[in-house]
Amino acid sequence: MAKNDRLLYLLPVEWEICPAVQWLKRRVMEADTLERWLDLGQRKQLLPFGQQFGRWSDGTEMISLALCGGDGGEGIEELDAVLRRARMKPELPDAESGGDPQGCQPLRDWLSAAYTEEEGCRTDSSQLLLTGGSAEAMDIILRWCLNIGGTVLLETPASPEMLEAVRQQGGQAILIPCDKEGMLLEALAREIERERPSLIYVAPRYSNPSGRVWSEHRLEELLRLAARHALLVVEDDCAGAIPFRSKSAGDKAAEERAGDIAEPQTLYRLRQKEAPLYFGAEVVGMGSFQATAFPSLPVAWIRGSERSIQALAHIRTAMRKRLKAPALEKAAYEQRLYALLSAPAFSWPEHAARLAAEYAARRAAMLEQLREQPAWHGASFEEPRGGLFLWLRLPPGLCSEALLRAALPKGAAFMPGARCYAAGAVAPPDGDAIRLTYAAHSAVRLRRGLARIAEAIAEFTARGLG
Repeated sequence: MAKNDRLLYLLPVEWEICPAVQWLKRRVMEADTLERWLDLGQRKQLLPFGQQFGRWSDGTEMISLALCGGDGGEGIEELDAVLRRARMKPELPDAESGGDPQGCQPLRDWLSAAYTEEEGCRTDSSQLLLTGGSAEAMDIILRWCLNIGGTVLLETPASPEMLEAVRQQGGQAILIPCDKEGMLLEALAREIERERPSLIYVAPRYSNPSGRVWSEHRLEELLRLAARHALLVVEDDCAGAIPFRSKSAGDKAAEERAGDIAEPQTLYRLRQKEAPLYFGAEVVGMGSFQATAFPSLPVAWIRGSERSIQALAHIRTAMRKRLKAPALEKAAYEQRLYALLSAPAFSWPEHAARLAAEYAARRAAMLEQLREQPAWHGASFEEPRGGLFLWLRLPPGLCSEALLRAALPKGAAFMPGARCYAAGAVAPPDGDAIRLTYAAHSAVRLRRGLARIAEAIAEFTARGLG
């Protein structure tokens, strides 16, 4: 409880019935909640505001467009019925053995077959390690390759979740300037020579937060630089493209005929396809259904060479032995995900296609409102081709941090652009930029949330004119 809140509770009891005192107490408590939310955003960067704090005292429901993932679409509740029909009794490992050190074998087999069919080159199940969500996957990778004080090179702007993970591991994040095609190669080469980084972290398929899609040329040049300097590149595909949308070349052709944009290939696939050309470069990939499709199933995976996966599996096992109950819970999530994916009543390709169409409709609804509402006039953005996020520069004269403080009491939130920059970054943070997660809510709720932010913008503009 905040200091001012405690002082209010020291008032005489008979004052409690005074409407003015009751109103003041509600406002002080809401101000304290706002400060706690901002503090959470500063320290942890994961912003499920509605789950953390619920509603304001007037009953206004919080609509957070700052979330780092989608809600799984309108039909997500129906999947519970599919799981019940699957009737798979989890075969949980005992607390002492910890089970398979790489995670549920049937799920890894499913992922292996999906990658092999989609990419045309084999990914063996021994090259996959299951984790309890993307945050744990990144934690395991950083524990493996990042020493305290070590350097990680990231895109500009950077994933706020990744920046926090590097900070917690005692590393230093350095942001590389980017354009629409990816990292600027001269700047990347210069920082590699200067910093001798522990790894390069990229999300080339719909980067978080920019929604950028790297060109194949930039991917190739990144691999050449990594090969020349024997560097590790971590490719995060957890919050980008919906995985395994096209299961065959025929499906891809059908998508193109329907006007759908084919998903760009992964950096990992490019490295495997041209292995001799990029000898010396190591690519470790991260994937998940959680951020895009199944938010209630916190499972992710790491893909890499068998040697790397074995080293990462040792770290995973050591982490889970310290926390036996959560380890059993994570094993249950893995088996639940496999039960869903393999259920006769469920087709992942069909579900993925429906989900992609729904996210595209939400994206269109957000873009329509941004173009039509007067308060947003003067804002600029690149229309994303896919993914989960839209990176927007506010109308001139607006500060994203100040706007967030004004929008929160109205029941709306977003990720301020300054949180997508490392502390002490050479490039100044985008104080007038924000990240909006259009995949997190239905089109109706998106419009409602944007309208609330627009109301806050209008108030700022009116004060400026006054």
